[in-house]
Amino acid sequence: MLCVGIPLINNGNQYANDVVSDDPADSDTYSNASWDYVYTGISELVLASDLIGMIEVGEIKKEYELNGIPFTQYNLTVVKSIFNCEEGQSIVLTMTGIKNEDTELEIPEDPLPSKGDKFLVFAKQNVDGTYCILGGPQGRLMYTNGILNSMNNVFSKVPDMNINIKDAHEESIINEINSALKNK
Repeated sequence: MLCVGIPLINNGNQYANDVVSDDPADSDTYSNASWDYVYTGISELVLASDLIGMIEVGEIKKEYELNGIPFTQYNLTVVKSIFNCEEGQSIVLTMTGIKNEDTELEIPEDPLPSKGDKFLVFAKQNVDGTYCILGGPQGRLMYTNGILNSMNNVFSKVPDMNINIKDAHEESIINEINSALKNK
């Protein structure tokens, strides 16, 4: 489903809109977002990606606001190269939201990562050299001990989506990616 609205800012493929409060009993505050494209599957993500790799989240590089919208840049390390990256390479990922001791503002459908998290990412390079994840939560698979899960199978606030991977072995997904790369 594509959310239609007037975007305030385009951060790669991700559009951020207004800030809203969630349930008043919940102390968290959330930002609404819509992505400009909904991917139908792994093959389509592969064809749109500038970089595909297994990454580990490092330190936060920078937190900032642009037009009142909070962003966090994360230092990532490529743990396994799949397309257009090298093992050990450092990249910077930009995501909408901030989550620190002073402020917690994130998109519930696209939760911010924590240091040490590992993901298989399908990423697009921004004009400033940083990367964004394609399709928000669609382009990020949580990695744990050789097993991959789409974000909707890891976080309860991420709704069901076209990319629905549950307890898949790393090798099977990488084989699917490599098959799709033959068409890139």
